[in-house]
Amino acid sequence: MEIRLEVDDEESLRQLYQWLRDDEIIRTVRVSLTPTAPRPGEMGGAFEVVNALVSNGIALGGLLMAVVTWRGTRPRPPRVRIRRGDVVVELDDSSSPEDIRRIVETLDPPAAPDQDPA
Repeated sequence: MEIRLEVDDEESLRQLYQWLRDDEIIRTVRVSLTPTAPRPGEMGGAFEVVNALVSNGIALGGLLMAVVTWRGTRPRPPRVRIRRGDVVVELDDSSSPEDIRRIVETLDPPAAPDQDPA
C-alpha cells in the first residue's frame, strides 16, 4: 500500500526522509521523495511528500513509530499528516502506542471475513 507523509515545510520533510532512510524500517518500507511541478519562473520544483510503500499493517506500524520517534527529536515537532487515498490522519504531540494502533487500523482496516453463502 502507498502511504504519503506530508510535512508543512520542505526542510522538515527532507529531514524526515533522511531519518527514514537511515532507520532500520528501510528493510521493509521503500521511501522516496516526490517532487512538485515547478512554478512559473522556477528551474525545478520543491519536494512535497515522502512516499512510503508498505506491504502490511506491521510495516505500517513500524513506519509510524519511526515518524513518532523522529518528531520526538525535533525542538518544535512539525505536524505530520499521513495519507492513504482519501484517508488522512495527523500525528500530534500526544500520539501513544495505542494511537498508533488505531491509525494503522484506520489506514489498513482488516479485511472483511468471507461471507458464507449457506
